[in-house]
Amino acid sequence: MIFTYSELKKYYCLIKDSYTVTSFKDCSNETGVILRHDVDMFLEPAYKMAELEQECGISSTFFIMTTNPFYNINDRKNQRQLRKMTDDGFEIALHFDPLAYALTDKCKLFEKVNLEANMISEIIGESIKSISLHNPCLSNE
Repeated sequence: MIFTYSELKKYYCLIKDSYTVTSFKDCSNETGVILRHDVDMFLEPAYKMAELEQECGISSTFFIMTTNPFYNINDRKNQRQLRKMTDDGFEIALHFDPLAYALTDKCKLFEKVNLEANMISEIIGESIKSISLHNPCLSNE
């Protein structure tokens, strides 16, 4: 199957008709689907996905990397998109890559997690509630 945004929109509407679709931060004990996206490559397609999800009336979590070589969260356009996604009810969270740092001290690594979470928090105006590891099997964390 070839990926298209129109097919993705159909899928989003289909799961919304069958399940409660939620982000990590809004998850409750009820049965449903937690929808999440690790934004590893480019922010623009993630922003487009958020627009499609909003059209279907669902919300999800977008895990954003601060150490990503493909997009810069400090770029004004990217900051506007992240704030818009937050304003539209999407959870913006941290996608942390421990391999971006040459650290073995877990306390120092935890400091980097806090630093990166605070960077995103300053952009979106909300505290970070969720964190995912980038390639956890490679980092052995």
